[in-house]
Amino acid sequence: EENLLEKARTVGDHALRRMRQMMDRHPLIGDARGLGLMLGLELVLDRQTRERATAVAEQIMYCALRKGLSFKLLMGNIIGLFPPLTITIEQVDEALDIIEDCIKETEK
Repeated sequence: EENLLEKARTVGDHALRRMRQMMDRHPLIGDARGLGLMLGLELVLDRQTRERATAVAEQIMYCALRKGLSFKLLMGNIIGLFPPLTITIEQVDEALDIIEDCIKETEK
């Protein structure tokens, strides 16, 4: 009895809170959204115009791959995270730490 549905809701809510905190720190993140464990970070060059940051998104994706995290880019600028329902909060935090480290690297 792993209660996967409730766990997905709890871990997903935690992840979305973390992603919104990241959004406060990084203007590159134009939106953070999620439903359960279907999560997305939209990367934009300008929050007003919503211009897609496709080149930067690709840099972040390859940086994350080098650090052991794989994800899909949606529409060229949205980091799509679809972890298994058994993922822990600690594992989600590790993944988001990698993404944030890679965002910081592109901001240099």
